[in-house]
Amino acid sequence: MFKKIFSIIDFLVIVIQLSINISIVPYIILGSFQSNNFIYLIIGLGTLAILLIRFKGKIYPFMALLRFPPMTFFFLLLFFQLISFVVELDFYHFGAVIVITFNQVVFLMYINNLFLAKRNSIDVIASFTNLNLYYVNFALFNVFAVLISILLQLFKIIKPFTNNINDLFPSLLSSNTMSGQHYYMPGWISLQTGESRLGFVFGNLTGWTHEPHVLGYLIFPSLFFLLAKYTNRLNLFIIIIVLFTIVGLISFSVTSFSCLLIIMFFKLLSDKKYITGSIVFLLIFIYSIIILNRDLGETILSYTSDKYTYNTSSAEYSGNKIMNIVIPNSIFGNGILLISEKPDKNAGSFAAIFYLAFYSSLLFKTMQIIFSNNKRNVYYGFAFLYFILHSLKLSSSIFVMPYTIYFLGLMAIYNKYYLKAKTIDTVLSI
Repeated sequence: MFKKIFSIIDFLVIVIQLSINISIVPYIILGSFQSNNFIYLIIGLGTLAILLIRFKGKIYPFMALLRFPPMTFFFLLLFFQLISFVVELDFYHFGAVIVITFNQVVFLMYINNLFLAKRNSIDVIASFTNLNLYYVNFALFNVFAVLISILLQLFKIIKPFTNNINDLFPSLLSSNTMSGQHYYMPGWISLQTGESRLGFVFGNLTGWTHEPHVLGYLIFPSLFFLLAKYTNRLNLFIIIIVLFTIVGLISFSVTSFSCLLIIMFFKLLSDKKYITGSIVFLLIFIYSIIILNRDLGETILSYTSDKYTYNTSSAEYSGNKIMNIVIPNSIFGNGILLISEKPDKNAGSFAAIFYLAFYSSLLFKTMQIIFSNNKRNVYYGFAFLYFILHSLKLSSSIFVMPYTIYFLGLMAIYNKYYLKAKTIDTVLSI
């Protein structure tokens, strides 16, 4: 009984933390607060209280996770952000970073405690998979929310574009609603927005997230975790790919599509079938466009081409923010966190160095996993690679999101306990 209660508590902690700035979950619980800082503080204090009660006051050592290079650079970036605010006498934002850092550290401690409490020294990958169970289930919840909502709308059980929620969840939705976006949630199942990018009559359905690319950011790493589990069960392997493909098309995002194409390229490299694999992949792609669904294929290519060629505002916005980080104009600058809010800010020399070191170390560690000559490792590596590639679009925003700490924690644990384990290919059990 206590085990089930603890599992429910762990699920709620993980999902609420992962959902900050991504899904409506924490805003349902906490109400219509305008201040994100307040949300970080309340959730951080709540997580700490649950951590102490759940594990009877015991906090397992987590310095090994902090020594994981990407994690080290992550917190160094926050440290130099604090210095920048001190230099500028900006104590309002200084306090905000303290609150955000507090929540990140508490969440990392919770992840570490949860893993070590579940750790099985004989089957370390099963322990890792059990830790990751809550995130994967939440991602699947969003996948099925989209699919169920579509089916109910197609069979006219619920009406599309009903139950306007523009006035709800202002901390998450207000920036888009102020720009003219309208949000609906027919039957309280999945968020729905206006005209579909690929011409579907039911528009975009984004689960419990607020944008198509955010849905992709949440669910696609879980796709590769599931493929790792079912790599030897072809039927389930195919079903998983089909379900995620359907949702990916319904809530189409150029960012997600581009990230998945890059991962397909690395899949060919990891299989060491450079010429044959490339030819087969190209033929299948062309065949699917021309023969199977010509209109849909042309729409995907046309929308993606337009996005990169003509409607480049999103790409330019993300690119400008990254340039303001990696090209410094002073030593301390303004740090990284205000780049998302104020494009005229510049991160400074220290932030630029650690930002580049952060992503370089992430890519290096991920390539170690992908090219480790183990089939399951490859899919785990692809989950981490998707997270890295998609994070580039969000620029400095990722440094305030618990979602980032979750994946850094997963990578640190995987690197420490799995890649170095003697027994590599154990039975997975999600």
